[in-house]
Amino acid sequence: MILRLRLVLIVGGVVAFTMAQRTGQEWLRWLGIALVLIALGLRFLRHLQKP
Repeated sequence: MILRLRLVLIVGGVVAFTMAQRTGQEWLRWLGIALVLIALGLRFLRHLQKP
């Protein structure tokens, strides 16, 4: 479940960032960066929860 969520976040972030590069929309660029950072944060959160 968490793997699928991370995958969706990463793909969404890459798509948003790519669209930002083509359209010049600054908010899309930051949205893409934020989505990828959230996916990375979920990875570290999972490691912290394991005993």
